[in-house]
This record gives sequence, structure tokens and C-alpha cells, in this order.
Amino acid sequence: ARMGSREIRRQFSGIQIPRRDRQFIYSRFKLCRVCRDESSLLTCMTFLGDASRVAAGNHTGELRVFDCNTANILETQTCHQQLVTIVESASSGGNELILTSSLNEVKVWDAFSVSGGPLHTFEGCKAARFSHSGTSFAALSTDTTRREVLLYDVQTYNLDLRLPDNSGYSGGRGYVQPIIHFSPSDTMLLWNGVLWDRRSPNPVHQFDQFTDYGGGGFHPAGNEVDFLFLNLFVILLVYNSVHFRAWASRDLLPLLQSHNFLNL
Repeated sequence: ARMGSREIRRQFSGIQIPRRDRQFIYSRFKLCRVCRDESSLLTCMTFLGDASRVAAGNHTGELRVFDCNTANILETQTCHQQLVTIVESASSGGNELILTSSLNEVKVWDAFSVSGGPLHTFEGCKAARFSHSGTSFAALSTDTTRREVLLYDVQTYNLDLRLPDNSGYSGGRGYVQPIIHFSPSDTMLLWNGVLWDRRSPNPVHQFDQFTDYGGGGFHPAGNEVDFLFLNLFVILLVYNSVHFRAWASRDLLPLLQSHNFLNL
């Protein structure tokens, strides 16, 4: 359990969310070290393998690999000409892979040889996410004439499936886009409030209570949405520009904002 004490002062009121002084009274977690990039803003991160390393992307398009035990930088590689928006990791075919996304391209890397360059580059897509099995990944098309989710095979790098979004809702602001979510069994995808079954090219349902930042997500314990009646179970209020991801073995929703450091 986590308890917090907040003090909200009147002089900080306004259009933006009020600034708050927060002090954690009790928590199971405590800060053990900080992985810092002194030259640029860190925009995204992911744990690698057994969580002994962290891969982080920054605002200048670089990928940095940190040692979690010492917080030292192990590898640095320029991977995109623009900022890194999402970085993912997965084990596929006995190999540990890293998936990085920028505004108009996606790249796959060997997690143990980032300096060797990307294994493959995918043009015309962005905001890629690995499936839970690591055998495929989904990305958003950068084609402005149509909005669709592209599903790629990790082993062959082939495009397996196109999932069109005809909801008429744009979603996202700037480079911040709703995140693609795979169901725990990888049979369903959720993006921009649209639910797809991979066995059918047509959407299963269009949800209407998601914001343009979050887009919803699956709980790892199973279907937390009643797919028979498609009821809304829980409403969580979060800050603007905050992404959440449910852990596979915990009832926690970690929230990530952009800073030039990572708290572990």
C-alpha cells in the first residue's frame, strides 16, 4: 500500500493542474539509484532481460543502455534522426531484442550488440509495441490519408496484417499518441479506443470514454472489460501526457513522464 500527503496551495491554481507538494509516508519501494543522461532529455525506457540493464531513448535520437546495479552507461548508439518516442524489449527466438520508435520509423536491435547497428528498419510507421510473446509487434502507420495499425512478424520482418481505424477520431497531440495494447493472450489489440480481434480485419468495438493520451489498456489478470456487454468497470484520473502500463504479475499501474533521469 502507498500513502501520500499532498498540500495544494491557492497561488498555484490556474488552467494547468495545480502544483502539489507530495511526500510519501510509506511505500514498499524506495529509490536505490538514478540513471542520468546529462546531455539530453530521456523520453522512454524499458528493462532488458533479467532487469539488470535498462535501455532508454532520449530527445536527440540516441539509445542508451544503463547498468541497473551501478547506474553507469554501458552502450550509446544514435538510432534515429529525431527523438525516440517509445522503446520496447522482448525475447524472441532465443534472442533479446529492442524495438525503438521515432516519428516516422521503427528499428529492431540486438540488445547485446546495440553498437552493431539495427537488425532491420521499418519505414512509414511509428509507436511500435511488442506482443507479449515477442513474436510480433504492432505499429501505427504514418500515412496521413488513412489511420491503421500495422502488424509485423519479428522473425521475417514481413507485414502480416493491417487493422484500419475508421472511427473518425484523430487521437494524440503532436508526437504523443495513444499506445497500442495487446491482450494477455495476444489475440486482441486496443488502440485509440478501438478494439480488434487479430482473426478479423474489422474492429470488434469502439469505446467512447478514452482520452486522446491514454487510449485504454488490458489488465494482465484477464479481461477487465465485460466483452459481452462492454461495460466500463473503473475510472482512473491521471495527469496529462502520462503513460501507464500494467505489470504482468502485479496489480499496479506505473506512470511514466519525461525527465532527464530514471528512478529505479
